[in-house]
Amino acid sequence: MLINRDLASRKDIDRAFRKQLNNFEDSGVAIPLGDILVEAEVISGEIRDEIMAAQDRTGKRKTALDPSTEFSSDFGAFVDLQVSDDRVEAWMRVPKTAQGTTDIEPVKKLIKKRGITHGVAKDEEIHHFLKTCIDPHEKFIVARGRAPSVGKPAEIIYHFNTEADSAGLINEDGSIDFRARGESPFVKRGQLLAEKKPMEQPKSGMDVFGEPLLVGEVDDVPLLGGQGTELSGDGLKLTATLTGQPGIDIKGVISVLESFTVKGDVDFKTGNINFRGNVIVTGMVKEGFLVECEDLTANEINGGIIRIRGDLKISNGIVNARVETEGSVQAKFLNKTNLHGYGNIMITREIMESHIAVSGALTNDTGRITASTIAARRGLSVKQIGTEKAEFSTIKAGADDHIRWVAEKYESKIETLKREMDLIFDKKLQYDDAYNTMHVDIANQTFAQEKLTQKIDFLENRLGEIKEKDEKDRIVKELKELQITVGNADERIRGIFREQDLVQQNSMACESRIEALDQEIKDIKKEKDKIIGRIEADPPVPELKAVKKIYAGTRITGTAASMILKQDFGASRFTEIDTGDPDNPKQLVHQTLNI
Repeated sequence: MLINRDLASRKDIDRAFRKQLNNFEDSGVAIPLGDILVEAEVISGEIRDEIMAAQDRTGKRKTALDPSTEFSSDFGAFVDLQVSDDRVEAWMRVPKTAQGTTDIEPVKKLIKKRGITHGVAKDEEIHHFLKTCIDPHEKFIVARGRAPSVGKPAEIIYHFNTEADSAGLINEDGSIDFRARGESPFVKRGQLLAEKKPMEQPKSGMDVFGEPLLVGEVDDVPLLGGQGTELSGDGLKLTATLTGQPGIDIKGVISVLESFTVKGDVDFKTGNINFRGNVIVTGMVKEGFLVECEDLTANEINGGIIRIRGDLKISNGIVNARVETEGSVQAKFLNKTNLHGYGNIMITREIMESHIAVSGALTNDTGRITASTIAARRGLSVKQIGTEKAEFSTIKAGADDHIRWVAEKYESKIETLKREMDLIFDKKLQYDDAYNTMHVDIANQTFAQEKLTQKIDFLENRLGEIKEKDEKDRIVKELKELQITVGNADERIRGIFREQDLVQQNSMACESRIEALDQEIKDIKKEKDKIIGRIEADPPVPELKAVKKIYAGTRITGTAASMILKQDFGASRFTEIDTGDPDNPKQLVHQTLNI
């Protein structure tokens, strides 16, 4: 009654019940529930008296309960009935003075009153507990629901080393000898590359109140095979179909790749390189030449255009180049280069006048950075930023520049497809308009033909009635002319039908292309979300560490905070922190390193 009138909450009533039970166990005296609520200042004395009068009860306290009697209608006042936090179990405890009874009806009424309907214990079980219980602290499960099963996501188990190759031997001049990096992963034809453990479907449960306990969905990760692989019929095992180097790209596709070696430079002799595998260039990728492949290992890049799906390993430097890679990058130096990468980047010497955006970390522990803009989502560890005379650099630690670049590339593809779809849709409307115009033309031609046919029928009927030869000759001549006109009209109608069929075919071709473009756009959006999701699975690291010096004028940003250094700093660490201040939630803090 108190709850229905919003005078007390369920929590207030349960708290009062527990206090009543504890007092009864200690003293054998049952304090009325209303008195406890008044004492706790939940209700007033007037409200208590009003409720008790409505229930035809007095305010006199009972001194004790005769254990030889049946439970009274106030049984609920002496029983501690609670439901677990997950609502899967309900249990009760009874005081000593209420033990040994054989009447279970008050228990059943209390269970019903609390709304417990599912998994309720059998009558004989309740009866046995009440009759045999001797410990007021003993819990009896009066109802048990069904706990939900959260399931397990699918899991891919790899049978080859999926980590990027270790860096090669760094020479004294900063160049990298990739021949000294150790053995690369290598598999033979027929070898098992990966297997999938299927997901376990989640199962909903049921609480003691008869309400379903729902669980969220789990991810079903597909086992994806690319070049040089074969997927089993059940989709659970992936094997190599050729001997070569295994790898996994940013989309999670596993491939086995062969290698192609260019002995010398990529120049006019070789032309552009587009190879579905790994490429090794013993010389230089020269200006204006394009290399597209999986992993690329070369001595140097000078003005080349690199678009690869794997790792880029350059023994010396990268100059005046445009680089896009889905893997990591290792090189001696970067100069006037625009680089976007999904993985980590390690430069052993200078980074000069370059623009870099990566979703991994950047390491430049033995060189220096000048006049460059660098965004590394997983943070930076460098030796020196700036010089006395160099232009200022901008360092973005934890920034999402690369993610935005990836999103823009996908959006650009989508916009191109949408423009094509709009053009084809306009063309389809033109075909449909032409089809409708022809339909009207056919109707008009048919109507005119019917008029001619009616006239022919009229003249043919009249011909049988006419006696004069001249009149008959005139009608015969007119009939021949009309029949020729009708024949020509038939041919025109058939021609319009043929043209209409062709227009309809073109319209249907446009409709099919629109549907294909729409599906392609959906696929691109899905791939975009998947790739960005894989990147964002690792949280950003808004931290910059410099082990030697950072010159004044350097701009440092985190995910939201930024600062421009007003003075030179020695060995330092800059980290973005959450301040808890709603007006200034993010702030970059400086820490001096003792090196």
